Amino acid sequence: KIESKDNKEFSGQITTIRHALRIPEIGSTKADSYLIKKYTPRDNLDQKVNEWIKEKNGKKIAVVYGKPATGKSHDAAEKCHTDYHIAASFFCEYNKENFSTSKNLIRNLAFQLACQISDYRQALLNQIRSMVEEEKDIKKISFNEKSNECVISDKYTEAEEFDNLIARPLSICIDGDMENKIILID
Repeated sequence: KIESKDNKEFSGQITTIRHALRIPEIGSTKADSYLIKKYTPRDNLDQKVNEWIKEKNGKKIAVVYGKPATGKSHDAAEKCHTDYHIAASFFCEYNKENFSTSKNLIRNLAFQLACQISDYRQALLNQIRSMVEEEKDIKKISFNEKSNECVISDKYTEAEEFDNLIARPLSICIDGDMENKIILID
């Protein structure tokens, strides 16, 4: 059911996180623009990426590189829509503020991870609540007691945001039994 208790709870949690991280609702993105073009699969690349994903104790980072206009970004966009291993993605766009700063990268990845991984979502909500309690007097977070909403300000450094919004929640929810997931940055 669309109106189930679980769906309402999920929607409320995601709305709280979206508001706290100041994630705008955006229509079309750079990744979407690739999806309307003809796609030519890169079988060799797909095979290597699939082998990398399946390697439980393998390297944690994979880098795909090549000459400009050879299909790297198009392949990444296709993967975001077809590969369930992709937990979050960010396509940088130098001329758009929402897609060109490290803070927006961190906040967008945190939001997408929260949408995909329920344990992470709970850990992130707890981390945001903890940040509210710790930072009320420092003005790094504004908190509206009437609506019970908070907004993280830009006064955190990139390192603090990464630690608070990505590293800490992930360290709490990853137990070793979780299937490998991918955070894709283009």
